[in-house]
Order: sequence, then C-alpha cells, then structure tokens
Amino acid sequence: MKLVCFWLRRKLSPYLDGEIPSLKAEKIKAHLEHCPECQTKLEELQGLGRHLRQIQTPQPSPHLWENVLKRGQSRVFREDPGRDRRFLTLFRPRLALPLLIMGAFIALMVMLIPELSFLRQYSLIVNQAQAIDIGLYLDELKKGPSARTFDQKHQAFTTSADQARRKCHFGVVIPASLPGGYRLVQTKLLKSLCCFATQNDYRSGENIIYVFELPPQHPIDFGRRELIRKMMNGLWYNQIKAENLQVMNWEGSDVNLTLVGNLLEEELLKILKYLTQGKPGQFHSYSQQKGGE
Repeated sequence: MKLVCFWLRRKLSPYLDGEIPSLKAEKIKAHLEHCPECQTKLEELQGLGRHLRQIQTPQPSPHLWENVLKRGQSRVFREDPGRDRRFLTLFRPRLALPLLIMGAFIALMVMLIPELSFLRQYSLIVNQAQAIDIGLYLDELKKGPSARTFDQKHQAFTTSADQARRKCHFGVVIPASLPGGYRLVQTKLLKSLCCFATQNDYRSGENIIYVFELPPQHPIDFGRRELIRKMMNGLWYNQIKAENLQVMNWEGSDVNLTLVGNLLEEELLKILKYLTQGKPGQFHSYSQQKGGE
C-alpha cells in the first residue's frame, strides 16, 4: 500500500463526517477518483454507517434503575457495617479528583509519546517523498548536461500540454509562448508521491527558461539555498539564491509556479507577472531545505 493511501484511509471517517477542511477534502476527493482501493474502503465505511443507522436502540425496562438501586442498597452494610464505615473513612473526596487527573495524564503520556514519535517520522517520510526536488535540478544545471538524476527521481517523461492538463488536478497554465519571444519547446510530467507536476522549457535564441507548475502548498525542495521574500512592481514572490541563475517562486490559490532562467531579475519578473495575470500570491513555509549547496 502506498504511503499516501495509508495517510488518506485514516482520514476517510472524518471526510465522510464533513470534518476535513475544504482544501484537503478536494485533495482526498481527487485521489479517490483515481484509486479504486481507497474508493472501496470509502464504500465499506459508507455501508457500515448505513447498517448502524438501521439498528434500533433497545429500550430499557421501566423498572431497570429501580432494581439496580434496590440491589445496591441490599448489599451496603449487610455483613459488617462497621467494616464498611472504616473503609469509607479512608476515602477522601478532596484527593480523589487530583489523583484521577494525574493518573489519566500519566496514562495519556505513556500512550501518546510513541505515537507522536511515529507521526513525526511518518510526516517527514511523506514530505520528502512528495517534494519536487528543484534543488537537485539546480545542482545538475550547474554541471552542464541534462538533469538525468532529477528525471529519474521524478519519473519524468515528455508529453503534450493538453495531456499534462488532463493529468494534473490544479490550475495548469503552460502557455504556448512567453513575453520576450520565448516559445514552448518541451513539456514534462513529474511524479511525486501524491500527484503530478509539470516542467515546461521555453527558448528564445540561446536563452532558456524553465517553468515548474505544482499544486498549491505542494512541498518543494530547494536544497540549502536561501529563500528571500520580496515584492517588486506590486507582485510578492520568493527569490531563491542560486549561482548564475534567477530563481523565483510564486504560489497562488490554484497553482504554484517556480521559474528558473539565466536572465535579469526584472526580465524574469515580467514573465512571472504574465503567468500570474496579476493574481495575489500567498506564502508557503517550505520545510524541505535539505541537501543542495
């Protein structure tokens, strides 16, 4: 079973109850549409819920509590009233509640400490598997040849823009051209643990721009490169420090864009503004800052 399926099946019950935030619920819905195994689990839960709603709650006897009280009263002080009274004097109501709370706290900590440790490890594994490793791509661009290791890691394959739009469940842009005479020469689909992303190569003469498109809030690994939050010409974006390259990251409500190019920052910013069409951006905390320079 895939890790993303393991994570999702733990969320199916609150998903059915409407307790999942709308953005996560959309991701779960998109996954269910393409995963028969998880869809089967969802149908099992729905069937169980229907059966439980059909079960009639048995009605207690009208004399139930009366009989319980009579039996209790018949046993209290029956054999040795003095012994029972001595036992009751040992009981201190003022101490009972603090002791009960302390015992519950200790039991809860014993149960939760291993669970929290597992969740931290599981979250790290999932984030690493989901992250698109743009830091690796930047490392390989410095070496000169095409990014072979990056392509292998993300199972990259060349496709058409229309096919990429059908595969990706977010606001894919992929225009045929960009300002400055850049033309689309290649589109690749990249695979992470949870979904697809795209890499689009644009060329104008000897200059080339790489545009990565991901779902919003998707993990990205930029290596150990510094991210600088900037605003220029009314556009907020992250600038990533990389040698001899301009790297910009912008996240909107329906797509996450990262641009890489060997041109001036102002020129790359014009292209980023063209792709975002003036939409407001938002900032996401990229926690996968491993490896790299």
